[in-house]
Amino acid sequence: MIVKDLTEFQSEDGKISFIEVIRATMKHGLSWKRNRAYQEDFIDSIQNILDDKCVILRSVMLPREERPIPLVLVSPAGIAVINPQRKEGVFQARDDTWSTIDGAGNLIPATPNLVQDSQFYAAAVQRYLQRHDLQDVPLESVLAFVSAGTHVDTKHPVVRVLSFDAIKNFARQISTSQLILDLKEKEHLIQLLSEPRLPSRAAPLPEFEDSQFLDTVPLSALQANAAQLKTPSSVDNIVKKLNFSKRQWLLLGGILIAEVIILVVFIFMVILAS
Repeated sequence: MIVKDLTEFQSEDGKISFIEVIRATMKHGLSWKRNRAYQEDFIDSIQNILDDKCVILRSVMLPREERPIPLVLVSPAGIAVINPQRKEGVFQARDDTWSTIDGAGNLIPATPNLVQDSQFYAAAVQRYLQRHDLQDVPLESVLAFVSAGTHVDTKHPVVRVLSFDAIKNFARQISTSQLILDLKEKEHLIQLLSEPRLPSRAAPLPEFEDSQFLDTVPLSALQANAAQLKTPSSVDNIVKKLNFSKRQWLLLGGILIAEVIILVVFIFMVILAS
């Protein structure tokens, strides 16, 4: 199986620096690093079962979507959008609800709703493919648990739920499934998901004779439009990047405080050593 890591925070050699981890955490929350580890656990479970006809894409960031898709497995049998998780305990997946057992033995809603999260990821991929006029690609949403300590009672869930013991069987089913996509179709899907983009469907400009259109437009309007085109977008990008949420500001402040403490301790140790 071929693995392609598409995370935006890694360098060209595939490494993620400490600074990039901080950026990723501020953008996607404290669960970002844990989710990366869950992806690796799932990939390790099926790596030796699927051959090179199958390609798994990590951290697919689609246009107009705020969250990266954890894993997208493209095979001759179709697409599986996979949300790997590690949760200890007893749960129930019924339709699109996700529940757990409290201390008194009662069934209560569990957060986050992993079923709806998995459904969201699959819907995002489906929307993206539909924008590219790919309506009939077989697509399955999968919620997979990489821990043997997870027990799920399923009742008609809207996504496929895999226990730890079922992950390898899932991969074997894919390897022996009926071939639906030919090589060209599969490569096209991989290329679209590896280099996400919106389809180019710009409408042709209307044609005018004898420059009639330009004669009807005030000069001031043309100058204003030209000024807007020349305005660099870097300022807007910087503003957007600095538009942190309260949680992100608190996280950044905590990191800065920790660095100051480490620096003070280092200076104190140097003074004592001298």
